[in-house]
Amino acid sequence: LAFYGAPTATNNIYAAISGSGRLVFHVNALLNPPGKQEDFLFGDLSAFTGAIETYGPGTSARPTLGFSTARSFPGDCVAATADGLTVTNGARVAFAASGEIGPNRGVLFGSGERPVVDVAADETVTVHSAVTGTSGFEKTGAGTLVFAGNLRRLSGTVKVSAGTLKLPHKSRCGTFTVEVAPGASVVYT
Repeated sequence: LAFYGAPTATNNIYAAISGSGRLVFHVNALLNPPGKQEDFLFGDLSAFTGAIETYGPGTSARPTLGFSTARSFPGDCVAATADGLTVTNGARVAFAASGEIGPNRGVLFGSGERPVVDVAADETVTVHSAVTGTSGFEKTGAGTLVFAGNLRRLSGTVKVSAGTLKLPHKSRCGTFTVEVAPGASVVYT
């Protein structure tokens, strides 16, 4: 199921989504200019065990995929996969509520412009799965992002612009650069 919109479209999706297919949230790059598209999930994804993908147009306009409630969290995949949540080429993933991403839903920060992960203030997102990718990512928002899985295949630059990033023991981390802005923090467990 693919969601494409006009360059400035905002899509609020309230439906419960189940199954094991693929949800695709892309900016329609055929439009001129390809711009910012915002997709916000409010419905229940607890029975969705497939893959979720979002990517940007590679410009300064960052599309957003928002998980707006605890029910709308990506949860887990039916079987272990490296690309259960794929965020590439400058896309922004926003978490407005606390929740967990299961151990089978691998997270891939793909190539291109650095993706952004935003966690709202007073919220905590815990990622139990492996995280891979070559572009690194930027952590924004005043909330806390916790990586409890394996980060050995993550490279690039991880920029912590706001809030807290919690990384696993160094034995589960690959080689990547960490930049921390004033007021933000990084914690190693």
